Amino acid sequence: MTNSQPLVSVIINCYNGEKYLKGAIDSVIAQTYENWEIIFWDNQSTDNSAVIVNSYDDSRIKYFFAPEHTLLGEARNKAVAKASGEWIGILDCDDIWYQDKLKNQLRDAASDIGMIYTRARFLVEESGFKTVMAKNKRNNFYPRRKELPSGNIFNELLYDCFIPPPSALIRKDIFISVGGIDNSLRVAEDYDIFLKISRISNTLAIDDVLCEYRIHNNNMSHANLERSFSESIGLVNGYKESINTDVHIAYWKLKYLKILLREGKYLLFASILLTLNPVFVYRALRHRIYE
Repeated sequence: MTNSQPLVSVIINCYNGEKYLKGAIDSVIAQTYENWEIIFWDNQSTDNSAVIVNSYDDSRIKYFFAPEHTLLGEARNKAVAKASGEWIGILDCDDIWYQDKLKNQLRDAASDIGMIYTRARFLVEESGFKTVMAKNKRNNFYPRRKELPSGNIFNELLYDCFIPPPSALIRKDIFISVGGIDNSLRVAEDYDIFLKISRISNTLAIDDVLCEYRIHNNNMSHANLERSFSESIGLVNGYKESINTDVHIAYWKLKYLKILLREGKYLLFASILLTLNPVFVYRALRHRIYE
């Protein structure tokens, strides 16, 4: 490893991900930045995922079979514990990196930067689901913001998890210092670590589309959306001792209400609406206008 090319550990967590796995691995191999390793954590898959990974004759690809099946957050932590790199990259087995991703992200990474993210392109499957949120993102890029926040982004991140998970690079020592990901989370594990990292270090945004993030039935079901909002609000609320999070939580609830209304979930819409304080709603809406 050299100062100009620090080692990047690419964390690929997989559970029965054979359908898209080759595309994910190939996108790492195609990187113009060559100092990387893949830590492939197989969460006890029963499909051909292991066969696909082991078909690559590349010493940089390191395969681990989990001793037990765990939630994704715990699986990420276990994979990071096997990593040797200075930087950690998150790449799920159904996502793709563009070939200049690592090179462009690490080109200007100063020593005070703990996390680097980029824009992503959504890949939306046409498998019959009706989630309006996903349909609106078809052929779209994320985040939609005109300018991507850099520097101290913690307060801004409390309003919205605008970092596409496959775009993120995180310094391993900081990942470990904040305790990694909360093992109990089922959906919002990436938001958890992004908040922890951004609270204690600066973040660098690269205003380029450098990866693709797949949206499909499994991650866009209503049950997952409901859990995602619930866990995200819980994470934001966890910082209330150090920062007033009332407006941030109102902002999250307004986003959820918009989805519920479009999906015709009127009873749940009404029950959440009744919990909102008009003052916090007004301030949350002002934030949206000036975002």
